[in-house]
Amino acid sequence: KLYKYGFVFSYGEVLLVLPFFAFFIMGLVTSFANPSVALSGEYARLPLIFAYLTANHNSLVTLLVGIPFERAIRYHKIAGR
Repeated sequence: KLYKYGFVFSYGEVLLVLPFFAFFIMGLVTSFANPSVALSGEYARLPLIFAYLTANHNSLVTLLVGIPFERAIRYHKIAGR
């Protein structure tokens, strides 16, 4: 685990959060740096999908990634904002 190096994330959390931040950055690029109406809508709905995937207690995604519900709900709140 990454705890021994001073990080409070597990490898599963990193695998879950990195695509979310990549889509967030791509949404910023397609909205402001290189405006595209069609692509900005594509990247705007991906955090909503991420919010639905982390909303359940017995979610298949959180089971495969290996994070408990208490930590998954934190990412659910971030994606919902």
